[in-house]
Amino acid sequence: MDLIQLKTLSDLKNLKSSQPRQMIYFLAGGTDLMVQYKEDLLQKDALLVDISSLKELNFIKEENNRIRIGSLTTFTDILKNKVIKRHCEALTSCAGQIGSLQIQNRATIGGNIANASPAGDSIPTLYVYRSMVKTNFGIYPVEKIFKGVKKTQLKKNECILEIIIPKSIEKHRSFFFKSGPREALAISKASLALKLSVEKSIIKEINIAAGAVGITVISCYKTGQYLTKKKINKEIIENAKRLISQEISPIDDFRSTALFRSNFVEESLSKALQSVLKKKS
Repeated sequence: MDLIQLKTLSDLKNLKSSQPRQMIYFLAGGTDLMVQYKEDLLQKDALLVDISSLKELNFIKEENNRIRIGSLTTFTDILKNKVIKRHCEALTSCAGQIGSLQIQNRATIGGNIANASPAGDSIPTLYVYRSMVKTNFGIYPVEKIFKGVKKTQLKKNECILEIIIPKSIEKHRSFFFKSGPREALAISKASLALKLSVEKSIIKEINIAAGAVGITVISCYKTGQYLTKKKINKEIIENAKRLISQEISPIDDFRSTALFRSNFVEESLSKALQSVLKKKS
């Protein structure tokens, strides 16, 4: 495997592999590199492009109607950032649950997206914030990036530059729930993210996304549509739980069972709705 290091962002324009069909992998934090290499998930003759020193891609910026996060921003930086904490509660929660402190110090949000794992922790939160992903080729809704397990729509020379999160006009709450085999250092068995605005116990708007329950993260549109303009009560919550279980596609594997994953998503949804109900809106 060949390795080159980009020194400036402009070097991306001139990036070419030595062979027309050679795969290109962009290296950011590198926390999954050896795992994937040992599991034979990387092409041995690929070109590895190290972008970790591109300081232009490490930032968090608040603008009038959006928040921009550079693709090389680590989850430690996200966890500690006051702007993210104020506007993106679920992303802050997510950043604090990713791996160990060492992983949080190295792993980047761009790498978490590009890795395209259905268990990628940040992805459900970015779905519910209706985030956009900017690359050197264009800007896309985050849900349009993925086409399967470890597979994206990104072209050969396409590199994620930043994530753009629109600011909400409405006052809102957001949540991130994750279940792993242990409290720390765990890959998600299942996860759920929600963003919702509530007034007098009535849901004005809600976005829901579930992770590790399909070949990609799943946006639970039908459940969201059902809950919109509904007054939260026990019956509504039970109906929503049944509906979301029909939208996800969990499987049995070595980490968990389909039944556990389905139950976790249902109960996480219930927990979030009950939490909002208890809080004065």
